[in-house]
Amino acid sequence: MVTNLIKLYEVTNINSPILNFLLLHKLLKRLIMQKQLSFQINNKQISHKDLNTVRDFFTDEQWDVIDYALSEYQDHDDSTEKCKEVLDVIGQLFRTSY
Repeated sequence: MVTNLIKLYEVTNINSPILNFLLLHKLLKRLIMQKQLSFQINNKQISHKDLNTVRDFFTDEQWDVIDYALSEYQDHDDSTEKCKEVLDVIGQLFRTSY
C-alpha cells in the first residue's frame, strides 16, 4: 500500500500545494503506522513514544541539573567512565526524542 502511494506521488504532477501536502501526509502517516519509530538506546530498542515519555519525566531545568551533577561527579577518578556512559545515554535520549 505504501509503495503504491509512493509511486502515485512520483508519477503524478500535482500542481496544488494542498493536494501535495495531503498526499504526503497520508504517505507519512502510513509509514509511521507500519513501522513505529524506534531507536537503539543503551543497547535496547525503544519506541519514539517511550523515549518522549522518559524525557518528560523531568523539566529541561531538571535535566540541566542532572547533566551538571554528572559532569561534576565524573571528575572523581573512580566514576569517570560510568558518568561518561550515563551522559552519553542521556545525549542519545535527547537526540532521538521529539
